[in-house]
Amino acid sequence: MESGNMKYYIRPAKMILNDEKDTSSSVMADFTYQMRKRDYVSDAYFNFTLHSKIDSFISKAFFVLDSKETIELFQLETLDRNLSMGYIRVSTILKQEKLKTVLEGLHNGEAVLRVVLDNGAAMEYIPSKDLKNRIQESFYK
Repeated sequence: MESGNMKYYIRPAKMILNDEKDTSSSVMADFTYQMRKRDYVSDAYFNFTLHSKIDSFISKAFFVLDSKETIELFQLETLDRNLSMGYIRVSTILKQEKLKTVLEGLHNGEAVLRVVLDNGAAMEYIPSKDLKNRIQESFYK
């Protein structure tokens, strides 16, 4: 990039419902951010598609670490929604100072994505092996 930063894109990968018995819902998640050498120098776009047969909108989403720290996602915007196909696509912002913590937490299996719907329901998603591998690849670029 002109600024000297490298642009990173972690391609969409699956996050699965934290309840192993329930396979009715999943999330496809991706990250876009910039780094200069080893420093994260921009907020990240964290976009995800919730696949579920629900008649709701997503009211908020955040990461929860094993330490019980909550990392908020900002500027949640619905990009697309299709009830008959069962998905909602949203865009969010993950603050620069929390990006490394979230990526490492997901990679190490120490973080979940909590999605709260406008009907009050909340669901938690854990990273799949594929997402963990894509995050690991980004660490070595």
